[in-house]
Amino acid sequence: MQTTRALLAEKSGRVYPSEPTTERFRVAGMVVITNEILCTGKTSAMEALAQKGTYAKVPSWVTREMRSGETQGDPYIFVSEDEMVAAFLEGLLIEMNANGANMDRFYATHILPIEAAVNSGKMPIKDVDTKGFINIRSIDPNSRAIVLAPDYLTVDGLQDAWTLRIYGREGRPEAWPENKVQDMIGRFAVAIEDVELRLPAYFDDPNILFVMNQDLGSLAETVDAWIRRELSASEEDQVRRLAIESLMWTAERAREHKAALEAI
Repeated sequence: MQTTRALLAEKSGRVYPSEPTTERFRVAGMVVITNEILCTGKTSAMEALAQKGTYAKVPSWVTREMRSGETQGDPYIFVSEDEMVAAFLEGLLIEMNANGANMDRFYATHILPIEAAVNSGKMPIKDVDTKGFINIRSIDPNSRAIVLAPDYLTVDGLQDAWTLRIYGREGRPEAWPENKVQDMIGRFAVAIEDVELRLPAYFDDPNILFVMNQDLGSLAETVDAWIRRELSASEEDQVRRLAIESLMWTAERAREHKAALEAI
């Protein structure tokens, strides 16, 4: 008999909500913020939008244990694997993916937190990885999304802002243990794949805004205007062009960082 965890692992990345749940999701009109490029500021962007007062962050359902400083519902809704399976069998999950070193922690988008945001009178927004975003688009091809690109224009001394963010948060690689080095090599590889393989299909999609995260204040204003359909076509084209240029640059820098780590 298949175990609960084995069932979650099998269905990870291949969740299909029931037809009623799919319709509820489309009606809710959730906007997602996505990519799998480290240090692009997804969490900060979510916070900046939420501070405007018209957006509500949608927490993921997760099967991992709660950590210090976390509470139920912030930043996640913590559930058991049995509860996750029950939601899956009821067709209430929009998407689900495995994470963790052993791919044994499951993160999912559940319809109820989305509807709770709508019922509070606010626009639901949620950060998801690129796999989750692609799954959501397969369910609702007209769903709207924000794809963040790193800041590649700001330079401090000889270092670009993205590199400074990475090593400012993670520390210098010379001091990393081997497992940390391998983890970061994998994360840079994912960033390269994101830019070169997954995202180009959406570069011209009118329901997706590519935007560079250079300043949180201006980012929030731009994204808010786009969501409210108040961003002019010329403004959107300029924002999109700059973000795509940033993503192309990011892939090259990620390849350089990855090679440097592999040489350690």
